Amino acid sequence: MKEGLIIPKPRNSHSFVQNGDKAYVYGGANTEGPLNDCFELDLKQYTFSNVKIADLNLAPYFEMGTSHLYQGNQLLLIGGRSHCLPTQIADPEAQAKIMASPFRDVIISLDLATGEINDNFAQLPTALASHQSFLIDDKILIIYGGTNG
Repeated sequence: MKEGLIIPKPRNSHSFVQNGDKAYVYGGANTEGPLNDCFELDLKQYTFSNVKIADLNLAPYFEMGTSHLYQGNQLLLIGGRSHCLPTQIADPEAQAKIMASPFRDVIISLDLATGEINDNFAQLPTALASHQSFLIDDKILIIYGGTNG
């Protein structure tokens, strides 16, 4: 293995999406708990690079059941189940809300060029996880299946 290569931590329940010769991995969980990091995989060189997130406080900890899509230069993180540790969210009201109902009802966007997070890109009709999402012509979003309980 070459010195200096970036290797993401082992994880499960992460999201993965491919666009041409690039693929993106977001979140998941491991023995340390839920993760909120993002990596780009170059499918020609087989190397990872870290996607810098401008404000990690806005980056959700998705443990599982989210889907994400590539649109333009953004990742759209859709729904999912998010658990967090008490130290991961300082706002007690936000912490209580996530602990009471870990299923997400929003679409969050991550701009891959700037690392900016829009934590309320769009609202879903209901909270859900373990669903499938499809984007047609960058205009029509189809979400099928899932659960919220």
